[in-house]
Amino acid sequence: MIHPLLSAALLFAPFVPKIVDYLSENDQNQVASKTLKIASDITLCDSPESALSRLMEEPELRESFVKDMTQFLLSLEASREDARGKNIDSARMRDMVLASMGSARRADWMVVLAALGLVGSLVALTCFKDMLSGEAIGIISTISGIFGSCLKDAFGFEFGSSRGSREKDFFYYKSQI
Repeated sequence: MIHPLLSAALLFAPFVPKIVDYLSENDQNQVASKTLKIASDITLCDSPESALSRLMEEPELRESFVKDMTQFLLSLEASREDARGKNIDSARMRDMVLASMGSARRADWMVVLAALGLVGSLVALTCFKDMLSGEAIGIISTISGIFGSCLKDAFGFEFGSSRGSREKDFFYYKSQI
C-alpha cells in the first residue's frame, strides 16, 4: 500500500514528471512534503485535490509551480552531486593513504580477480561448449555476467558517471526554470 503523502504528491507528477524519480528514492517523504508545500503555497489551498484543480485551471499558477519544483529538484540534485563528489574524494584519499602505507591494494586485486574470473568463464564456455550441458552453460554464463558486472562497477566507481549525462540533466532542468 502506498503512503498517503506519496499518493498526494503523485497527483502533481503530470506537471513535473521528474517528481516520480525522486518519489521512488530514499528521501521520498522529503520530496513529497516539499511538493505538497509548494503546491499549497502557490495555490493557497489546503488539500492536494483542490490545489491540483487550481493548477489545472490557472496556467500562471501551473507555471509558477513548475518553476518552483524545478528549482527544488535542481537544488536537491546539486546537493546529491556534492555528496557524491565528497564521497569519491574521501574514497580516493583513503586509497592514497593506504598506498602510502604500502598496504596491499584491495581494489587492484578485486579488479584483477574479477577480470580473471570473466576470462576464465568465457574460456570455459568457448573451449568446453561441446561437453557442457545446457544448464552448465547457463550457470557459467550467469557467473560471467556477475564478473562483468563487478568490472562495470569498478570502472564506474573509478571514473564516475558520464559527465555528459549529468550536464544534460542539469541543462534540461535549468532550461525549465
